[in-house]
Amino acid sequence: MNSINHPWAISEKHVTRYGKTWASIDFEISAKISEHAFRTDLSNTHVGHFCIHNQRIAMTMRDVMQLNSQLNTMLSEQTDKTSNQLTDIKIKSYQFTLNRTESNRVLETISDANSSIMKAYQLGLYL
Repeated sequence: MNSINHPWAISEKHVTRYGKTWASIDFEISAKISEHAFRTDLSNTHVGHFCIHNQRIAMTMRDVMQLNSQLNTMLSEQTDKTSNQLTDIKIKSYQFTLNRTESNRVLETISDANSSIMKAYQLGLYL
């Protein structure tokens, strides 16, 4: 599995500052994504697992793209960017209540996963 955030490498200083939930947010890209599946049915191709707070959620490419769009819209609509208000985020059938820092970490992780998967496909790394 290819990890986006490498949670095992996060220092205790960052865990203390941002919290255990923030440190646990990651996306594990599946090592076995076939080029054929990507070419024939991109939306339903299983691309990996989103990890947060001891949960591993299986994700398809459609899930990644929808979550990326949903989070971009939701976080850009929040007016007070400095407050640490809690936000409810639904990822598939799971509901999470996250603070602003954790919500931004989820958005960054999903955006990075989306672009990494697409770039790897375009470069022909899934053979």
